[in-house]
Amino acid sequence: MRKVLLYIHLAACLVAGVVIMLLCITGIMIAFKPQIVAFSESDAAYVGGAAAHAESIKLPAIVKNGEAFLPGGVRTIELENNSDKAILIAGGKNSSVAYVNPWDGSLRKPQSTGMREFMQTMTDLHRWLGLSGQYRPAGRFINGVGNALLLLLVVSGIYLWWPRKWSKKHLQAVAALNLGLKGRARHFNQHNVIGLWTAPLLLVITLTALPISFRAIDRLVSMAAGGETVSRDKSVRLLQPLSTEDFRSGAADRILAGLVRENPQWQKIVIKRAAMASNRQRQAMLEIALHEGGWLRKPPQTLILDGISGTVVKKDSYEEMSLARKLRFWERTLHNGTALGWIGQLAVTIGAMGGAALVYTGVLLALRRLKAPFSTI
Repeated sequence: MRKVLLYIHLAACLVAGVVIMLLCITGIMIAFKPQIVAFSESDAAYVGGAAAHAESIKLPAIVKNGEAFLPGGVRTIELENNSDKAILIAGGKNSSVAYVNPWDGSLRKPQSTGMREFMQTMTDLHRWLGLSGQYRPAGRFINGVGNALLLLLVVSGIYLWWPRKWSKKHLQAVAALNLGLKGRARHFNQHNVIGLWTAPLLLVITLTALPISFRAIDRLVSMAAGGETVSRDKSVRLLQPLSTEDFRSGAADRILAGLVRENPQWQKIVIKRAAMASNRQRQAMLEIALHEGGWLRKPPQTLILDGISGTVVKKDSYEEMSLARKLRFWERTLHNGTALGWIGQLAVTIGAMGGAALVYTGVLLALRRLKAPFSTI
């Protein structure tokens, strides 16, 4: 049994090694994506707090100024709980962004958006193998198979790692690095030790990626959580940019002020057009999402607002979410580490680095075994 499982382990590593390595490397790159992008654009993102007591600019003015600045119009408005930070406005698929001074309405673009574009490329590789349009499902499937095989490697690796005799000598051989080894013995030691210490992280990363990669698993998890299937609204990518007409009633500014006043610990507020069931509904509906701070991330408090009439159509909070939606949130945030803030992001980075190292040493060991099988396993 052990020998059969070993050959399955080696074969999975050789077959999916390239895809797994790609997933690990891109995962390392994008683990701290928000912080890296923000740092790279800090030349435009900070305005200073000299006008901290002035009245901040209203949302219609932000959209109006942004329409002339961004080719695709304003699709997202993002505010942070920092008087020194400008308001981020984002355009269409070309990742065009600008920053609005919240006090005088002036706009600035970052000197370079190269890091943002690079991170988007890494994200596309990680999600869809870099494919676009009608080929994205195929890219998602290939990456999903690679992730599933990585899960198989982790589980089978734990079984193969398990010492036949529990003694200090045997445990030290597979749990601590031995820098004095060379050649095959060194790679074998590195593979065992790295696998042992990163296996818990890789289990979380790969298990949470399964419903993200495979719609069937996603539906099964949702149904098991209460019989509710959470749909993926493809129309989000087709939403029109915001317009000043969306804020005609002034309700969005009043609601925004109320949210800030009632939630002093807020971290970020994102405003965009809401994805509704029909085009007629979608045109005037706004989504205002308030993200709270803290080491444990929770889903944002969300309001769906008819910007023209000022009517709040829907309120949504974590307590009101169904179990299926809660599970979907935790799947994604545990996978990328943001559920636990920078500590979770660091854990995901370490896990991805461990996965890359396991693929590298595993391929070397597999190739060596093809040439000259081990005498004992």
